[in-house]
This record gives sequence, C-alpha cells and structure tokens, in this order.
Amino acid sequence: MKKSYKFMTFITAVFSLILLLPQGASAKIKHGKVKAMSRNLYLGADIFKVVEAAMDTTNPYAVPAAVATVFQTVQYTNFPERAQALADEVLENNPDVIGLQEVTEYFMQAPGDFLYGNPITADMVVIDFLQVFLAALEERGMNYSVASVSYNADIELPMFAGFTPEGYPILNDLRMLDRDVILVKNNVHVTSESNGNYYYNVAMDLGGVNVEFTRGWTSINAVIRNQEYRIVNTHLEVGGDPTSPFAMIQAAQMQELMGLLASETKNTILIGDFNSSPENVQTQPYHQAIAAGFVDSWTMTHYWNPGYTCCFNETVNDPDSELYERIDHIFFRFGPRALPFALTWRTGIDDIDMTPNGLWPSDHAGMYALISFLSW
Repeated sequence: MKKSYKFMTFITAVFSLILLLPQGASAKIKHGKVKAMSRNLYLGADIFKVVEAAMDTTNPYAVPAAVATVFQTVQYTNFPERAQALADEVLENNPDVIGLQEVTEYFMQAPGDFLYGNPITADMVVIDFLQVFLAALEERGMNYSVASVSYNADIELPMFAGFTPEGYPILNDLRMLDRDVILVKNNVHVTSESNGNYYYNVAMDLGGVNVEFTRGWTSINAVIRNQEYRIVNTHLEVGGDPTSPFAMIQAAQMQELMGLLASETKNTILIGDFNSSPENVQTQPYHQAIAAGFVDSWTMTHYWNPGYTCCFNETVNDPDSELYERIDHIFFRFGPRALPFALTWRTGIDDIDMTPNGLWPSDHAGMYALISFLSW
C-alpha cells in the first residue's frame, strides 16, 4: 500500500469522524493517534515434534533425537537473517509500540547433565532473539527500547549430539526461554509497567520430565502524542477442539486477561498472537475480547478480506506457502466520549519481503494498525 493512499484514507477517516460528533462538541475536540504493531518472531521450528517423540515409549533416545532435529531447524531458519527483514518492516511502518511474541533465547550446555538431575542449568547463550532484533533496529537508526517483558516457558531437555569413539551417545542440554516483549519508540513516555504469567498452563510429560508450557502477558501505561493508553501484549495457548485441554486452557487464559482489564478506564490497545480466529467458533479468545467490548481493528476497514496471518511452512522457505487463518490481532477499547477509527494492514506477506536467501521473516504475518480517535 502506497504511503499517499494511506495518508488520504486517514484524512478521509478523520473528517468522517468529525461529522459523527454531537453538535457543539467540535469546539473542544481532541485528536489522538497511535501506531501499533504485533509481530510473532517465530521460535524457529515446530517444537511439537518433541511432544510427538515423547509418545514413543519404546525408544529412550526419541526425545533427544527430536530435540536435535528441532535445533537443526532453528539454525536453518536463521533468525539473524530474518531479523533484518523484520527490522525493515519496522522501518517502513514506524510504529510507536510493538508487541512481540516468541522472543526466544536459546542456551546450551555441552556435555549435558540433564540426566544427572540438573534440569535447568544450561547457561551458554546460543542466540538471544531480543538482542539480535534490537541490533537490527539500531542499524537502521530506529531507537526502540524494552518497556515490558514476561518470562514464560523455560524448558531444558537433553539433545543428541553424536557418538563417542566407543559408540556411546553424546548428549548436550538445550534450553529454550520464551518471552513476550513490548518495545516502544524513544518518544513514547512509559508511566508504568506490569507483567505476569497465566495461572493455567499446559503441562505434560516429555521423556519422564514434567514440562510446563507457561504463557504470559505484558502491559504498560504510556503517553503517546499527549494521550495516555493502556497497552497489553500476550501470546495465548493453542486452540483446537473445544473439549481439548489446550482449548480449555486457552479460554481460561483469555478469561484471566479480560478480568485484569475489566476495570480499566484508559483507552486500551490489546496486541498479540491469540491463537484464535474470528472464523472459528471453537476457539474462544477472539469472541471473549469482542464480548468484553474490544473492537477488532482489522474489520473496521477490511470486512471483505479475511486477513490471514498464519502460517507459513515450518522452514519458512516456501514462496508458495499460504496463510490460512487470522490469529494475530490488534484490538482496542475506548471510552464513551471517543470516536475511534483504525487503518490496518499486514506485513511480511509478499515474496519481496523474503530474505535474500529465501526465508519469510516469520511463520506469521505481522499486523499493523494506525488507530486514530476524536474525543470531546
């Protein structure tokens, strides 16, 4: 979408809102504007392959072998290269605030001692997605800082690394730390920050080890162009059949988040990967947000376009891979004396957005919203 078209559409929207104002309100009208972006960075592989391997109780090395396969895919999907493309998206769109999900950090210990009773001790950093992404932004002169972080699943498992000369398997330990992060531009004034983990999370046995896939939320109060907002970012559990534990936990997480925001009176922007599509009545979070008074920014101007954001293939290298559902959202909820309007578009969805070596920036599309409102 060309910038001139975006500008003209924005001006048209502002004048349309003015016409909707009550008589006499135009004399004390205030105009607010905030640019928000949601971006799932993609942890780099399908970790559910490890879950599937754990079901093979006949092979004691099924989980270490699956962890090795996942880590090879993480290396192939090359986050430092993808971070450059993601940073280009930020440069083009210039958001005030960015909600990031799957901001992963990988650690390793070699040789590993997981099987000797030390399950969370790997501390050699292999890659920190947050620092790599911030460096890519800084290279482009984009000054963003970390405003809030939630530390979520912290999982360490043994990983097959080869054989000794005598033919015994070598096991390293691989640790994955998941985070959700809010970044703000340097001219955004953050007045308060909070974060937390959900009470209900998926837990399962992986090769004799109980692992909890903890998820969380981040929140800030921020002043943008002299207007104060509550900005929240989250990544919920996957959905599925409504009677499955995954879907029930997902709905419980969203209910907890809606409870946290129930008494919020500030203009609120809710960003994230909700793993819930408006087209799927079996996953509840999207519909829970609407029921709580939030507006889906995408549908304000794209009612004819489903706006799919998920998902490209696991190795993010197939230019013909197609998105098939919209699970990344930017919701907003404004007070009674405000008329909001949103222009939204997706990022990272065209072949031209792929890296020089043919990788999509993420397995998700990004979501961008320019939210403007008139208040009196």
